[in-house]
This record gives sequence, C-alpha cells and structure tokens, in this order.
Amino acid sequence: MTDDNDKPRAGLRSLLFTLARQIYIQFAAVTGALSLAALLSHIVDWQGVLLDLVEWWSGMVRPAIEFIYAPVILLMERLWAIDLALPAILQDYLAVGIVLILSRWLGATGGWKGGAGQAIGTLRRRPLGALGLLVRTLFIWPLELVGLARNALFARKQFPERSAEEILQIRLSHLIALLPVFYALALVILNWLIAAFPYLLTRGEKR
Repeated sequence: MTDDNDKPRAGLRSLLFTLARQIYIQFAAVTGALSLAALLSHIVDWQGVLLDLVEWWSGMVRPAIEFIYAPVILLMERLWAIDLALPAILQDYLAVGIVLILSRWLGATGGWKGGAGQAIGTLRRRPLGALGLLVRTLFIWPLELVGLARNALFARKQFPERSAEEILQIRLSHLIALLPVFYALALVILNWLIAAFPYLLTRGEKR
C-alpha cells in the first residue's frame, strides 16, 4: 500500500526535477547568448528591442566582472605600478567565458548518463584536467567552441572506441554546451531581419 502511494510521488519528483533542469539549461543558454551579443555589440549594430536588451545585459554583467577581477587587477597594479583597468570589450569577452563554463557544466550534467554524480566523480579523479578546462574556457573560449562543435559533429571519428550510446551522450552534452552560440546566432539573424524589414517595406511602398 505504501509502495503504491510512493510511486506517484516519485514520478512527480522526477518530473519536477527534469523540468527544473531543462529550465536551468535554457536559462544558462539565454544568458550565454546575451553575453555573446554584448561582445558582438562592438561590431554589430543592434536594432530596436535587441539594442535595449543588450545594453541592459551589459549594464548588469560588466559591474559583476569588475567585482570578480578587481582584487586580482588591484594586486597586479600594485606589483607592476601600471593601470590595468579592463576595457569594455575585454569585460564582455571574459563574461562570455564565465557563462560558457556554466554551459559546459550543464552539458556534462545534462547530456551524460549519470548526470551531476558522474560529472563530480570525473572532477575528483582529474582535478588538474578540470582546472585546465576551466582556464581554457575562460581565456580561449573561441578555440574551445571549435572543439565542442568538432566533437558534436564528428564524435564517431573522434572517439572510435566508444559505444553508440556513449557517442550519443557525447553529442548531446556538447550540443547543450553550444546552446548559447545557437541562440546568439538566432539573435544576429533576428537583428538582421529587424534592420532589413523597414528597408523592404520602403521598397514595397515605392513600387
């Protein structure tokens, strides 16, 4: 009797956990996309509501980046007696790296069988490797994105010894980590449409 009552509760808990994880993954993907959009604002002329959104995000992220790096920068300034104030483009670059670290973690926990437990176990077994991955993602994240895309597209070629199930998990985890890039590309396309639509509308009126 007790077992029968526990089954619906366990199913509900599992459903809520899965839903919360998916919402969290999407939240991280959106924040990552906005960080990329803020970085692209140095070369992309954002339009309308997208401009407001990027400016709002930049106003939130840049102070946070300054807070994180302020102690390190202050120490380096005192040691070297030089001004190391981070320019806006560098703040945006580092913000993308920080968000992509979170995105890679979500990919590891959301794409692999075993989830967070397996990811934490891997970190314990290979702490130096995890530290190197963190540093690379923070400072040279464009190269890491290339590696993620390569593993997602050519997982079978990259890992020929893995089983079909593991190949699927590799692809899924890397695609989750790449979600911010996909969303950022969608923002760029949407921005292009917003910029192009008034022009197309004017052409139609002239005809």
